[in-house]
Amino acid sequence: MKSELFNLFIVNHNLFEPKFTGPPFTWCNNQKGGARIWARLDRIIVNSIWYDSIASYTIKHLPKCQSDHCPILLQCRFNITKGKRPFRFANTWMQSKVCHNIVKETWSLTPRGNPMHNLNHKFCNLKQSLLKHCGHLNQGKDQEIKQLEVEIMIIEEKQNGQTDDT
Repeated sequence: MKSELFNLFIVNHNLFEPKFTGPPFTWCNNQKGGARIWARLDRIIVNSIWYDSIASYTIKHLPKCQSDHCPILLQCRFNITKGKRPFRFANTWMQSKVCHNIVKETWSLTPRGNPMHNLNHKFCNLKQSLLKHCGHLNQGKDQEIKQLEVEIMIIEEKQNGQTDDT
């Protein structure tokens, strides 16, 4: 019954097993003679998203040594595509009353579902709200940082007596 449920799960979620090399069986009960049982218990199951993101892969069923299971070695080379810029929270946002209120309001909402789903939902909503309402606060910060670094360098040079402008 459990194996039927597992197989149904695989079908319902469009999962499949990629090709492999090595022995077909991944488990042995380590008995001798007619009592020995071999089975394929361990496997790698993937979805189409994983498969499409892989440039190449090899799956090898390695020989079992001390264990009753054969190790499975998965080696991948991914297709690296440049995606969206990762989200970065700017500490300066917390100096803005608007951004502070967004965090407070977004975090006070309680979506329905299990706790991990709720936490993920809160983070996603918070990210979208912050980018929408506070993202502009970081514009020009890189240039400002470079300018401040130059000013600091000039001050340090003066302190060290490396310029004639003292």
